[in-house]
Parts: sequence; structure tokens; C-alpha cells
Amino acid sequence: MNILILTATFGHGHDAAAKAIKSQISNRRADVNVEVVDFMSYLFPYVYKGIYTGFNYVVRNNLKLFDMMIRADYLSSRFPWREDITNSFAVKKIVNKYNPHLIICTWPMGCRYISAYKKRHEDPIPFVTCITDIAVHPEWITKESDYYLVASKESEAVLLNKGIRKNKIISCGIPIAPAFKKTQVDDGTCGKKRILIMGGGLGLIPGIDSLLNALQKEDNCHVTVIAGQNEELRDYLISTYPGVETLGFTQNVAEYMKKADAVFTKAGGMTMFEAIGTETPIFVFDPVIWNERINADYIQNSGIGRILRTERMGWVEEFVGYISSEDTLEYMKRNIRNIKSAMDSEVIEAIDMIIDRVSLPA
Repeated sequence: MNILILTATFGHGHDAAAKAIKSQISNRRADVNVEVVDFMSYLFPYVYKGIYTGFNYVVRNNLKLFDMMIRADYLSSRFPWREDITNSFAVKKIVNKYNPHLIICTWPMGCRYISAYKKRHEDPIPFVTCITDIAVHPEWITKESDYYLVASKESEAVLLNKGIRKNKIISCGIPIAPAFKKTQVDDGTCGKKRILIMGGGLGLIPGIDSLLNALQKEDNCHVTVIAGQNEELRDYLISTYPGVETLGFTQNVAEYMKKADAVFTKAGGMTMFEAIGTETPIFVFDPVIWNERINADYIQNSGIGRILRTERMGWVEEFVGYISSEDTLEYMKRNIRNIKSAMDSEVIEAIDMIIDRVSLPA
């Protein structure tokens, strides 16, 4: 059986979810061949790398502009003609190459393309939409999707309100790599609180100086900063804060998160569920982007972490107070375990069920 996963690397989450799904299927199903394809390389083969570079520039330098772009797309997505004018031939080209029996998509705009392809070419191929945030952008919702893998019961409620049948929705969390599913481990820091600070792939961490200056005064803290692709930030932190463990881009985020007593990061959907997977309380800086604001509200309302308003006075002291309280951290861990137990199933179990329902050609 062939499974095709379509994604795009706008940020960390879509591509990471696709790779996590492939990893989980490959570890469990020897009878299934899985391919992950960057959809943008087919839609815009000559300029897609430039598009990604432009995207990263906007996110790094003007988050408010990026948020406006998301909101504008949110409004235009409501028009029924959006799907009707979508070019479906890129999908047809990919389908002809990989001959899939099942398509999974982890990028919202890609879902529109797949739906348009199925409709115009009358292809009954099963199609699974994997939503990579708590928020449900209208781009995710299409006429031709057979199943929706959603992050939470809150996401499920949004789909139900939009008229999606309950039997098409599976609440299973955002797919994470198997490495994030193991429990915390001791890293030999002699009983110190282990604080992990991350800013996503682009290494965007507001208030980092104020935070590190405060944490360095705490004798019982071991601090690790992962600066991602932000080499300027990495070099600055190494020279300014020699007592802080500072890394650039690393493939070992799971190992650091499993060691951490708390993580301070952006409110990305993937990062949030990686923290849930490792049962690590998550503290997020005040988000600007629409979907991350909804993720942050979920974190706070579920009691698995807190939003830290980094533009307000006293936010650093607030954070230090939280991580200094064993009762607070244990309360958050209990809530994380409650979230995990409330899921309909694990992602791989949901996909297993879908695979078993797919009728293969003779």
C-alpha cells in the first residue's frame, strides 16, 4: 500500500507533523510505503525556495504583518469560489508519480488543492486532513476530505459547528515524533531545575536578556537555550551568558525537552504537543499570530502551562515563581496526563483504522 503525505515548510509544524506520521506508520506497518512530498516544490518548482525565504523574512521581522496576512486569507477562504478556481493539475502530477492509495495532508492550503483535484478528476482516493493547530482555519475544511485528525475536543467542536459529521473526526492530538513520547529522564544536573528556552526554528525569543539575567540568579536552575537557525542570537548568548547552555539548530530537541522541568517557547501547535508528549509544563510568550493566540489560550485554559505577557512589568518574576513551585508544576503535569487520556486514540491508531477501511484495487 502506498500513502502520500503532502506538506509544506511554512514554519516547523506542517513538515514536522508529516514526518512524524511517516515515522509512526513505518515503525508499525511493514506493508505500507510512505512518501512525504513538499507540495510547494510541485506548485512552484522554480521559485518555491524563494517563497520560503520571503516567508521566513516576514515572520522574523514583522509578525503583525504576517498576522494580517493570515486574517485576510481567513476571510477569503470563506468564499465558495476559492476551491473552484484552485489549480488541481499539480496534485494530478503528484498522484501519477506516486500512485497513492491514501493521501494525508498537513498543510491547510494543500487541502484545497487535493479537494479540487478529487472533484475535477472524479478520483475517489481517500483523503485525510491532519490539522496542526488547535485553531481550525477555514482552509482546512474541504468538501472532499474523508477524515479529519484534530488536535483536541475544542478543534472537533469547531468542525461539528461547521457541519462536518462526527464520524469523520478523530481527536488524536497533533502528530509528534516517537522520540517525544518517552518519559522524562535525569540529565545529571544534581537536582537543579532544568529550564529549556526555545524560539522555534527561527529562534525568536522576546525578553531573552531579562529572562536569563533572572534565571542566572537562581542557584538551583540549569538553563538551556535552543536558538534554532538564529546564528546571531546563538553567538550573542554564548559570549554574553557563558553559564547558560546554548545551542543552535539541533535534531535532539526531544532529549532536551524530556530532561526539562519546564519549557519557555512560542505557542506553536507542534511544540505544544511535543511538550504534552513529554509531560513538560509549557510557558509561552505573548503570541501575535492568530492561530498561536488560540493555542496559547488552550494552554492556559487547560492548565498545562501559562501565557507570559513579555511586554508587561513583572513577567520574569511571574515565571520564576511558577517554576519554583513544585505544586504548580505537578498540577500542570496532571492536566497534561488528563489531556492525553481524553483523546479518542493515538494518531497511529487513527491512521491504522483508516488504512483498514481503505479498499485497495484488485
